[in-house]
Amino acid sequence: MSSPISLRTFLLHARSHLEASLRQKQPLHFIIGNESADLDSITSTLLYAYFRSSSSNNSSQRSTVPSLTTSHSTAAFSRYYIPVLNIPSADISIRPELLTLLRHVDLEQSQLITLSDLPSAPHTNVLPAENTSWTLVDHNALQGTLGSAYSSRVLGCIDHHDDEGKVPLSEEQRGGEPRVIEVAGSCTSLVIEHFRSVWDGMLGSAQATKITPSSETTPRYQGADTSPTQPEIATQLAKLALASILIDTSNLQNEDKTTSHDQHAVAFLSTKISDEEFDRKAYFRTLQAAKKDLDALSVDDVLRKDYKKWNEGGRTLGVSSVVKPLEWLSEKARTETRTAVGGSEEHVQQQAFKSDVQAFAKARALAVYGIMTTSTSAKTGEFTRELMLYVREPAATGMVQMFEEKAGEKLGLEQWHEEGKGEVLRLSEAKASGFQVWRQRKVENSRKQVAPLLREALASL
Repeated sequence: MSSPISLRTFLLHARSHLEASLRQKQPLHFIIGNESADLDSITSTLLYAYFRSSSSNNSSQRSTVPSLTTSHSTAAFSRYYIPVLNIPSADISIRPELLTLLRHVDLEQSQLITLSDLPSAPHTNVLPAENTSWTLVDHNALQGTLGSAYSSRVLGCIDHHDDEGKVPLSEEQRGGEPRVIEVAGSCTSLVIEHFRSVWDGMLGSAQATKITPSSETTPRYQGADTSPTQPEIATQLAKLALASILIDTSNLQNEDKTTSHDQHAVAFLSTKISDEEFDRKAYFRTLQAAKKDLDALSVDDVLRKDYKKWNEGGRTLGVSSVVKPLEWLSEKARTETRTAVGGSEEHVQQQAFKSDVQAFAKARALAVYGIMTTSTSAKTGEFTRELMLYVREPAATGMVQMFEEKAGEKLGLEQWHEEGKGEVLRLSEAKASGFQVWRQRKVENSRKQVAPLLREALASL
């Protein structure tokens, strides 16, 4: 029996298959996460594509989908599910937690397939819609330019957001793809649950035997020509999956987010790691620290790092999630623009962040732009959320009041006011200029809960 291949080798062959299919105008099936391309979307995309391509127990694909095993043959596989990160390749570098994860699972950012690897103008003769099919992970409605071109070609999804009714209900229409939309802290947990039997069929159902890692400082296998062992492959995949589950559930400690799906996935994955020195808590702390290390990024990088947008009634809403408080963003903006904005230090402080927010919204033609922040007090350990809205289009001004009236109590919104907070305080008082700032006291509500409320308010105009 042939041995399963590593994720590294899978990505190498998947890229070759993509390039050849584009040249020859052959059909392609893509797996893609949401536009924020956070860690959960990325790991869900990679794992779904890897295990779906390996499935040999799907009768509808049995004759065309080979098992992802290798006997050192260089022949291309006849069928691949192509994992595409929903960002251009340049944006990988603004995700420090992803860069850290790649080092832990023996991958390099150049091996990841991104939007940069697809035709720059979708729905052209290079990649016509009829030559594509799509499965969505960590969302269930294809948005933006891709959505305009290919939404009719979406067959299935695995997701943990509200059902938007875009994925076919009929199994016949879905062509063997799943339609899984369930509450979970991490979409990756649902992906692992869905492919658990495939994992066991490929890599064995037994618990891993712990192996003391070698003292080598470089990965044991660097390319498709080397042969990692089956336990090493299982360990790589388990660490990849654990990363986003641990981040999204705070190592299963966040009771508001953690579900049985997450607990079962972590328990299953933990048995597949053969690295004797692996420490789950330390792994979580390393990834969490990397996620919060934004000092090397510009304000624009921080705002676009975890950004989503939606169109409601012809108006576009964008929301950025930031793991730093608004005052940190304001101070960073002030530092960056100190020499670019004329006037006194006070003038710089008052204008910098406001200008950055306005420029970000204008560049993306947004009617309304929101920034959701999270932070933990170093003194008290209190976890806090803030929400800022900037209404760029005057016609959308009424949505702020609608949102506050309908969602204010549910989210625990309080007007933002605190002495000594400079520009953020001034913006919170500057409703005439389109800004509104709240503290969100009910911190269990993340963007997954807040964005639908914002969308509903915008759609009601």
